[in-house]
Amino acid sequence: MLKAVLFAYSPTVAFAQPVPTPPPITPTNTDTAAAKDCFQCRVIGTATLGGSAVYVLYQQQQIPKGTRLVDRVSLALFGAALGVGAVWRWFVE
Repeated sequence: MLKAVLFAYSPTVAFAQPVPTPPPITPTNTDTAAAKDCFQCRVIGTATLGGSAVYVLYQQQQIPKGTRLVDRVSLALFGAALGVGAVWRWFVE
């Protein structure tokens, strides 16, 4: 019985009709004010980036002085980049 079911299905029959193309998607609102982030999104994004920057800079201070300079400098630069991202997230729209 399973053989009969497998051979009864033909994929060419299922795709014999052409597939209709959907209409093009056009933006309904082209106002640039609608593209701005909400206040809560900016607060959450800024707090996340700022908190990450503080954490990375704190961890950079915990590295012993005897380690390679490139390790300490790379963490400091990454923390500074996160801080710049937090400021940018808050002020740039």
